[in-house]
Amino acid sequence: MKNVFVIYDDRKKPGYEIRGITGGNSFGNTIYKRKSLREIAEHHVEDPQLEKNGIRTKFWLLDADHEPELSSFSPKTPVVHIFSDCAVVNPAEFRLLLRKAVHIRERFIVKDDIKTAAVLFPDIESWEEMMDEADSTDAVRAATEDDTEIEADAFADISGRDAFLSFITSGFEARFFNSVAGDEYNVVKTSTNCKKIHAEYSFYHLLPDHMKYWFVEPYDYKEEKGAASYTMERMHMTDLAIRYVHGAISLEEFDRILGNLFRFIGSRDARPVSWEAFYGRRKELYIDKVLSRTAELKRHPEYPKLDAMLRSGTRFNGIDQIVNEYIALYDRLIGKNNENIVEVVGHGDLCFSNILYSSEVNLMRFIDPKGAESKDELFTDPAYDIAKLSHSICGSYDFMNSGLYEISVDEGMNLNLRIDGDNHAYKEAFRKKLEELGIDFRMIRLFECSLFLSMLPLHMDRPNKVLAFVLNAIRIMQEIKQ
Repeated sequence: MKNVFVIYDDRKKPGYEIRGITGGNSFGNTIYKRKSLREIAEHHVEDPQLEKNGIRTKFWLLDADHEPELSSFSPKTPVVHIFSDCAVVNPAEFRLLLRKAVHIRERFIVKDDIKTAAVLFPDIESWEEMMDEADSTDAVRAATEDDTEIEADAFADISGRDAFLSFITSGFEARFFNSVAGDEYNVVKTSTNCKKIHAEYSFYHLLPDHMKYWFVEPYDYKEEKGAASYTMERMHMTDLAIRYVHGAISLEEFDRILGNLFRFIGSRDARPVSWEAFYGRRKELYIDKVLSRTAELKRHPEYPKLDAMLRSGTRFNGIDQIVNEYIALYDRLIGKNNENIVEVVGHGDLCFSNILYSSEVNLMRFIDPKGAESKDELFTDPAYDIAKLSHSICGSYDFMNSGLYEISVDEGMNLNLRIDGDNHAYKEAFRKKLEELGIDFRMIRLFECSLFLSMLPLHMDRPNKVLAFVLNAIRIMQEIKQ
């Protein structure tokens, strides 16, 4: 068994434009697909496949607060020094690079185009000599720029704004579609669920002209080989979810964002409906959907484990009692305020991950609407889009979807949910905005609660996240009662 040490150099700070997206986080602390880039790199370093190939690896972080201490190890151990502004994008190539490292007898570099992404040192001594001379990421790169290069397609330079945006915005979860591909000009969304893709494509073309301004236009719809696709312009803007979870949105900017969002809310075409139709749609969205999804959840093979956790770790006797408490709250609050009995043309999934925004020019565009095949299907309950916003702003959905939460057990054996983010000031700004517009904040939170309950079976590929959603729904109900 041969040893290789990997040094993850996270000293290079992102430029101003990227800090505006990540909230000042380092490259290594940037969240991508529910994990930090540092955690992803560490995962690749500790890949079990390497040990099967006779290589034992150890990961070390190098930043302002951490310095690898290698003096107690064999001085002949090779060292691979990687830079956090070049992300690992090809794990197989990266593993091959680590396998090559055990055979080198001199220093080599690996580049992504023109930037050095990694430096391979034949032993600890040569690495320590470099560290004595080079006190920064730039200094290491400068000192090694004339070294022999090893070809390896393992990294992508993400230090530039456009490259960073292209990389970080590819980190969505493909639940209802198979792939999103494209280049710096276009994005192509493809799925074997042809019906859904066609509905998303048709949605835009059915919209009233004055509402098309808000949406990225889909075009070039195709069906071939059992899959459907459409193309969109790549907007080179981040979605709000990425910036929200990184703490990169100031309250001043958030106020502008709310202004844009409620300008859209106010622009939606509306048409009057009967009292029966209005509350019938609400029952369908906020009661019937919860009940049908709960039944679907119970059919999942992993459900008994979730049920046992809820029974032992909460005051509820299973999911049915939680849903019943939600329905009781619904019956108590619904119809208690003066509302326009109308239905509106809505986005249908107006969460932060579907909202693209550029703070530089105050430009907002929406993607991934629910879809429609007729003009009637464009219409929905006026509160639904607002509940989806609350889902992100007040309900911390994007934090949980990014893995930024923790479930713990207290001394009384009760389950507790902790979110790795403070949204109190944003929640209060949202509440005040609704108050200004005469919208019942508690009712919106109630509908938000239904969103968490109705999405449970859709996320059972990650049971821990489903448990977090349930605990969050319980917390929302407690907040509504206060």
